[in-house]
Order: sequence, then C-alpha cells, then structure tokens
Amino acid sequence: MPQEPPVSTCDPLYLPEVRRLRASGSQLVDPDGNPVRLRGINRSGLEYSPRAIPEDDLAQIAHVWGANVVRLPFNQDWALNGGRGLTADDYLALLDHAIEHLRCHGAYALLDLHWLDARRPF
Repeated sequence: MPQEPPVSTCDPLYLPEVRRLRASGSQLVDPDGNPVRLRGINRSGLEYSPRAIPEDDLAQIAHVWGANVVRLPFNQDWALNGGRGLTADDYLALLDHAIEHLRCHGAYALLDLHWLDARRPF
C-alpha cells in the first residue's frame, strides 16, 4: 500500500532564508557575496526504501548536529517508474517532502541520483 507523504508542519510565512549560492573563485557565496561554509551529512534511506524521512530527523540534523546541507541519495528507477507499490509521482512527493523540511530548518538538500534497478532481484 502506498505511503502518503506526511503533512508539512512548515509555515511558509516563517521559513528561514535558504539563499541561492554561487561559486566565486574557490568559495561558495550568497547573493551578497558573503562566503558560505557548508557543513553536511548524508541521510540515506530514499534510495533503498520508499518511506518518508521523518521531519524530526531532519530537524535534529539541522539544529542539533549543525548541518546546513544534507545529501539525499534517491533511486532513479523509482523516480522514473515507481516501485514497491508507489507511482513515480508518489516517490517524488516523498523526495519533495524531505527537501521542503530541510528548507524549513534552514538547510540545503544535495540530491544524489543513484542508478538502481529496483525490478532486478539481487
């Protein structure tokens, strides 16, 4: 049975600002030219299991661990074709949910596309 993405608890009127970054020489900078240091971690799960990443996990990563970028590996086959009871749109909604919640907590998402053939038994 497909899992519905959790309802967002983010209030769009009070989101922290996650600004567009660009390269300037050997640094990443914000739109005002201020250097930005990214401190990140990997949060695996979506590449192997089509279940939502809990918002509490993402909040802890951002606020307790101090990460401002999170690598989110995801499954190419499920994103294009669906799988394990989910449509491609269902799976992409789970990915969107994680990205939205990272933004709510002032962090960037680094999407890592994994080529996995979910239909081939290993």
